[in-house]
Amino acid sequence: MKTPDYYQSLPDGMPPQSIRDEFEAILLAPDDMATLPLTEALYELADRQWHTYSLLDEALKGRLEQLLISRWRDDFEITENLLSIVSRLGLVGVWEFLLGLDKQRISAATREAIDDAVAEMADSIADPYSGMR
Repeated sequence: MKTPDYYQSLPDGMPPQSIRDEFEAILLAPDDMATLPLTEALYELADRQWHTYSLLDEALKGRLEQLLISRWRDDFEITENLLSIVSRLGLVGVWEFLLGLDKQRISAATREAIDDAVAEMADSIADPYSGMR
């Protein structure tokens, strides 16, 4: 699998199909990467996807949601990455998963990251471009 540095070095402007191909490559072998580097790579791709001003198809979004939910850990950096990915791709399923976590059982840092995200983007999570229309 490619390293997180590879994903960071990708150009900001990429054709949507190239970004989709990169997402698909990660989805084919998600266990090749530890969770934090995986979320870092997905964040980089999500950022490039956001810059295309087009939405991912629902099937790909669903597969990404399953992967992210299955790999979530009570870790501030991982949670921050997930929130950034969610906001750029409109991953409502991951958003609902994070909101449904038992706040008594997660760390204060994770809880604060989620609460801050709710205050910032709760009304617009499904549409990453809502503030631009």
